[in-house]
Amino acid sequence: GTSLALRYAIQYPQFISSLILSNPAATSYADVREASKQLNIRFDQKDQQKRNQIINSVAFKQNDPTAMAGLVRLSFAKNMARPELVDSINLYYPLDFAKKNVALKYLFKDLNDYNLYDESNKINIPTLIISGDADIGLEPAKKLAYTINNSTLNIIPQSGHFPFLESPKLF
Repeated sequence: GTSLALRYAIQYPQFISSLILSNPAATSYADVREASKQLNIRFDQKDQQKRNQIINSVAFKQNDPTAMAGLVRLSFAKNMARPELVDSINLYYPLDFAKKNVALKYLFKDLNDYNLYDESNKINIPTLIISGDADIGLEPAKKLAYTINNSTLNIIPQSGHFPFLESPKLF
C-alpha cells in the first residue's frame, strides 16, 4: 500500500491534499529485504517447525487457500505486539490464488531495486505516518518521516504491524 500511495502522491500531487501511511514498511527493496531478515530472527524453532509443517502439507502443495492463510498468519503473528490477535485478521485467498501468484513472480523481478526515498522529498502535503513500536517496519517509517516534508510520525505503543487491531483506540 505504501509504495502505491507514494508513487501516486509523487506523480499526481495535484489530486491529493493529504496522505496517511499506516505501517510503511516497503519504501525500498532494501527495506523489504531487511524486514524479511528481521522477521526470520523472530522465528524460533517451534515456529520454524510449524512453518515447515504447513509448507510440506498436502493442502499447501495442492494450493489450498486455507494453508496459505495459515502460513501468512504465522508470519503476521511475529510482527505483532499482541500475537494472540492474529486470528482476528480476516484473510481471504481465492481458490485460484496460486495461479495468480505465479503471475506476480514476474512483477517482483521488476521490483528488485526500487527506492522511493529519493523521490519522497517531492511530497509537500500534510502526511501522517503511523507505525507500531513493535513493527519490523518502524525504522523505515522513521526514515520516511524524515524524508517527507510536512510529515508527522505517530508511533503507537504496544503495537506491531497492525495497530488498528492491537491498539484500536490509539489508532
